[in-house]
Parts: sequence; C-alpha cells; structure tokens
Amino acid sequence: LPSIDTRLQFPVKVLQERLRRSDNRYVAQVLVQWSGGDASSATWEDKDSLRQLFPRAPAWGQSGSQEGGNVS
Repeated sequence: LPSIDTRLQFPVKVLQERLRRSDNRYVAQVLVQWSGGDASSATWEDKDSLRQLFPRAPAWGQSGSQEGGNVS
C-alpha cells in the first residue's frame, strides 16, 4: 500500500471537548475528525496547539463563539 501523506490532513470537525490534567494544570483537548476520515478515526489533540497549527481549519467555525457576528 502507498504511504499516506499526513501533511494533507486537517481538522474538519470538533466532536467533543474535555479538560485533561497534565503537570498540575489543566489542558483543553478536542476530539478531532480529520479530513479524509470519519468520526471513528478521530483523535484527541491539545486545543491550543492544534489551533496554532491549523488557524483557519473548518473545525473552528463550528465550535465556540463567533465574536463580532451579527445577531438577527
């Protein structure tokens, strides 16, 4: 089988969020569905690190608040 180039994958959807304790502090994590995959292949990732790597990923459009948006 050919190798899969993981550089082409990006987060498309946040399925869940959690806080995980690490070194006496809490780290926000997200369960991420990746491009080319389905929910069964989702992985837990540190939210802040993932946002830095993929600041414009579609996953961020459907989680959290939309600051500056219009209210109708």
